[in-house]
Amino acid sequence: MTDKKITVWHDDKEQEAEIISVFEIPEFGKEYVVYTFNEMRNDSIKVLVSTLRREGDNYIFENIATEEEWKILKEKIKEVAQKGKEVENE
Repeated sequence: MTDKKITVWHDDKEQEAEIISVFEIPEFGKEYVVYTFNEMRNDSIKVLVSTLRREGDNYIFENIATEEEWKILKEKIKEVAQKGKEVENE
């Protein structure tokens, strides 16, 4: 994991999340953030991914819009898990 922490609104309260990776997928023209609240699920840490949109000085996490995005994101997340570090932008 990284030592990059952010405070987000989650489950109706402010919580600290750990950023695992931030990357862009040029074909969609969007940035994505992979993060965790270090919650366990089936003996693994639960990982979340969102579209990252900048709005002034703030960042907004948005839901993934399409199945096509999810398909590519799943591959990127597998890459992150296998390498244990941030993925490179392509």
